[in-house]
Amino acid sequence: MTEKIVPNILVGVTAEPKNGKTHFAMTFPDPIKVFSFDIGADFVRGKFPKKQIDIQNFFIPIIDSDPPPPYAEKMWNEFKAMYKKDIESHQYKTVIIDTATALWQVIHQGYTEEKQRKKILEVEYYVPNLRMNSIFQAARLSGTNLVTTQYIGAIYEHGEDTGAKKIQGWGQTAGAVDIDLWLEAIDKGETHINRATIKKARFGRELNGAQFDDLTYTRLMALLGV
Repeated sequence: MTEKIVPNILVGVTAEPKNGKTHFAMTFPDPIKVFSFDIGADFVRGKFPKKQIDIQNFFIPIIDSDPPPPYAEKMWNEFKAMYKKDIESHQYKTVIIDTATALWQVIHQGYTEEKQRKKILEVEYYVPNLRMNSIFQAARLSGTNLVTTQYIGAIYEHGEDTGAKKIQGWGQTAGAVDIDLWLEAIDKGETHINRATIKKARFGRELNGAQFDDLTYTRLMALLGV
């Protein structure tokens, strides 16, 4: 009997802090590599004792000056080299970027440091955009699962909070992934569930807007018919 080939998938997971983004990401197939720009991945890894989950931490320094002291260009180059090596070696089935919100800040600030200016011009954003997009495309072409986590940000108009929400970080994330997934922690007495909303699915578009409680990689792939 021929073994079923399971395609790789790119998923963006967006939620408020501590709403289950990293936990969901770690339900993906191992071995897993986590590029962690936020504290917390090491703790969540403890909930998956049977999985091989390797974590590379990047610590963003405390910023107390304007402009901040140079740090991002060096961090981006270190990340880029490690990511390229891990993707091309095919030693991991899944790569997690936690959070891509923070990575986008590093890419943006790193390019600003390259230009040796306090900020870059709007027309110069094509380079940071290309760098961020290349992360998604490298995973897609290598056959590696990629999960990026993002925070939720408010949408303001004329200085007022509209009540609507958006991905905090790279604005093109939803278009770069196969599944744009948002999570919300819901308390139910002494327990809580993580409710997932599929905002957009490249495959199985009938799932757009559907909600599922305590979603995992296995269930997600079953929903997609894989």
